[in-house]
Amino acid sequence: MLTSSTKSTDANKKTPEKKKRLTPAEVSDIIRQKNIKTKTELYALVETQKLEGCNDLHTFDINRSSKKIIELIETTWEIEKSHRDLARQKKMCIDILRECQQIALMAVIILGMLLQSIRFNAIKLMSKHSLEQ
Repeated sequence: MLTSSTKSTDANKKTPEKKKRLTPAEVSDIIRQKNIKTKTELYALVETQKLEGCNDLHTFDINRSSKKIIELIETTWEIEKSHRDLARQKKMCIDILRECQQIALMAVIILGMLLQSIRFNAIKLMSKHSLEQ
């Protein structure tokens, strides 16, 4: 005789476990890893995986509109690009500061040379003037 607790346990065994579906973040990682740039490339990967018996990506793809797939691909690469852009912007600011520093240093050197030339000419003029007297 089956008790009520045994019946519920048997019922749970018969129900197959739901397979966890891929999240957009996981698909984004796949897009980045496989260097997928277009919807067609993603569909080709979906078909390849489907033939290999892996339907996770296929299930994800079927449950999304074409527009959402394109948005996911674009967003994935915008996020990827944002890190490089930010680094480049920071580097550009540093480069600008270095350039300004170099210009200021050159100005100081030129002024120093100019003052040295003026001093040299003044001394030369003074000694020439004292010799004439």
